[in-house]
Amino acid sequence: MKGDGFGWKLGKTDVKIYGKNRAKKIATKCLATRRKNKSFGGRAKTDELEILRRKKISESLKGNRNGFGKYKRYSIKYKNYILKSGWELKVAKFFEKNCIDFVYESRLFSLDKTHTYTPDFFLPKNNLYIEVKGYWRKENKEKFELFKKLYPNVLIEIWEKKKLKELNIL
Repeated sequence: MKGDGFGWKLGKTDVKIYGKNRAKKIATKCLATRRKNKSFGGRAKTDELEILRRKKISESLKGNRNGFGKYKRYSIKYKNYILKSGWELKVAKFFEKNCIDFVYESRLFSLDKTHTYTPDFFLPKNNLYIEVKGYWRKENKEKFELFKKLYPNVLIEIWEKKKLKELNIL
């Protein structure tokens, strides 16, 4: 395989790298795999089956809080907290600097059998929850709307970039 992105391999064939016999075995194995309509990535035989395979994987990962979703979760250790974003860290430091009592992710709200919602901060003195948002993913927006519908009496504020700049946090 010529020039597959590895500098040491550029311009060299499998024969030059592995020798004649090993190169032949590699080529035979690859050809046999292709004949079975399988690829190295575990792709399904047809496009329709591949779409079904991807849907099954996606469904199995819904609600997974282990970071195997579409985006990588951050964990930032700060004092006794494990925060999930740089903006949350700045908000926590802002609260401490201004002597504002807060609790990080203090309460878990049940939305249905499989989904929950946890606001980022709770200010006990004001009985107010704070959600720090840099970007609204579709799933997060839907979850928040459901939360507001199920818990209309809970006081919650969304602190986005504009609000964080007003408070000189960013």
